[in-house]
Amino acid sequence: MAVSRRAPLTRARAASFAASVAADAMAFGRRAVTAARRASRQAALYVRPPAAFVVHHRAYKPPPTVAADPRRAERVLAHLVGEGWLAASQIIPPTELPIELLARVHGLDHLESLDDPAVIARALGEVDPLPRDLAAALVVAQRWATAGTVRAAEIAVAGRGADRGRVAVNLGGGFHHAGPKGASAFCLFNDVAVAIAVIRAAGFAGRILVVDLDLHHGDGTRALFAADESVFTLSIHAAAWDESPAVASLDVALGPAVGDETYLRVLGETLPVAFERSRPDLVFYVAGVDVAADDRLGGWRLSPDAIFERDRRVIDRARGVPVVMVLAGGYGPDAWRYTARLLTFLLGGLDEAIPSGAERDLDHFRRIATTIARAELAVDGIDHSADGADDFGITAADVYGELVHKRPEAGLFGLYTVYGLEVAFERYGLIAHLRKRGYPRVRLELDTDAPAGQSVTVRSADARGDVLIELVLQEHRGVPPLRLMSIEWLMMQDPRAQPPPERPLLPSQKHPGLGALPLLMGMLCMACERLGMDGITFLPAHFHVASQARGFLEFLDPADEARFAALCGVLGGFPLAVSAAMLAEGRVVDGVTGEALRWRPARMVLPVSEALRARMHGPDYDRAVEEAAKAIDLGLVPSATG
Repeated sequence: MAVSRRAPLTRARAASFAASVAADAMAFGRRAVTAARRASRQAALYVRPPAAFVVHHRAYKPPPTVAADPRRAERVLAHLVGEGWLAASQIIPPTELPIELLARVHGLDHLESLDDPAVIARALGEVDPLPRDLAAALVVAQRWATAGTVRAAEIAVAGRGADRGRVAVNLGGGFHHAGPKGASAFCLFNDVAVAIAVIRAAGFAGRILVVDLDLHHGDGTRALFAADESVFTLSIHAAAWDESPAVASLDVALGPAVGDETYLRVLGETLPVAFERSRPDLVFYVAGVDVAADDRLGGWRLSPDAIFERDRRVIDRARGVPVVMVLAGGYGPDAWRYTARLLTFLLGGLDEAIPSGAERDLDHFRRIATTIARAELAVDGIDHSADGADDFGITAADVYGELVHKRPEAGLFGLYTVYGLEVAFERYGLIAHLRKRGYPRVRLELDTDAPAGQSVTVRSADARGDVLIELVLQEHRGVPPLRLMSIEWLMMQDPRAQPPPERPLLPSQKHPGLGALPLLMGMLCMACERLGMDGITFLPAHFHVASQARGFLEFLDPADEARFAALCGVLGGFPLAVSAAMLAEGRVVDGVTGEALRWRPARMVLPVSEALRARMHGPDYDRAVEEAAKAIDLGLVPSATG
């Protein structure tokens, strides 16, 4: 006789199921309305010209690197086309740029040097030469992106009459560090300078303003036009990279850890001055988004709303003057959304905030969480609460896999058994992710008496029993009145994979990662909400660990946030593995004492509750970070080997 493992249907389960059906119906209705609006926008695209011109070529896509998202431009286009703000037929491709036009700015000696992988490696901050095919691919990508800036400039200056103030956006470019001294800091060609040379040769003789709002100083552009009064360069940045004389420039260095309030105040004071002094007939806008708080290499703390306000102010100030916009810096998988938000506004007149990947994941996880009842996570699969009121859930029949259950009467945080964990892992997609990585079956182990806390281990369910995930958790009450879920140890690895050449192993790594950190963090957020905890916390043992966590967590103490921002300011121009090595070698020094700076673990948090979000996000925290940053002065010394 077969025995069913299905939990009994309680009144709470039935009510929850009914609520789920109602919620699904409402969600379907919302999706139908959204789809109808999208279809209406798409139909309108064919009866009116676009409000802005978008230039792109598939050859822009750079080879994979540690920092840049090679699909950044594609993600922008996918959003604009998918939401009905732009038709695929309206995307304007550039034509290939002849060497002759590049040579007008950079000279043949510089162009010839770019055939040397060692030169490309130095421009990327790499110690060892890149593989030749990787170096060549980067040259091709940046050459095409430079062609895109040229095409956008040609479109912008071609406007006449009412169309004179047109905006042309190149979904690439912004290589503002390339200058008279050659390639530098990820930049091989200075696309803005090349575009100016091309339109000048074609007869454009107007005054030009370059508004560079990337986190990093537009030193290459400034140097190339240092003696040209007709090209005014404005750069608001963290630190000056070039202070040599220039006849038409305005540079503002704000230091590390800048937040919304300070940045927008300085922009409001500076932008009108630049326009008044330059009186431009054409504006190039270098719209770097590495100023964002979640940028993987940046040291500033701007919110999405502040970045949009910055962009809107530049476009509004230039009203009636043609504008060429280029992407410039932005590092991490969410960099695309800031540009997409501005283009949505330019194309459709709508300010539509775009959630981050983590925010979208959390919304997805919350929908899943409503399908997992407490009874499915608890010790025996049956809800023994006083009134039985809880979420509705799936049954054991929905889950499969091999289980090892240690101390079933305990449970993780007194709730999650191995069975319950596997239900959650399956429902949230973590086990499916492991299957895609080549692990068809996995085994979960739970130890609630681990020395450092409560541990969860995920192994391959085969003869090898490879450890894929090790997670040790405990409750942290050291920041009253907050209740925090503390990650005491976390390892996620793929022991059967080899690291790709462009992404070497980081210090302390034995194997490549699993690429599942967003899934795990989302699951832990849902556990916090279910357990009534305020957020997740951990102490990063290394700089590179804190950098990887940056998209999810931030430092609880404003002084620690300021210190990390200052570190990013001196190390952000290098790949993460190189940055970590430079810090370990003692090459980051205190600017006052000259002493080598060593990494000091400090508490990071991911807010879940409103109380912790209010504490971490707001002008008071921003002001405290900026005040602490004023006392920090870091520098970088050359390596002992030169």
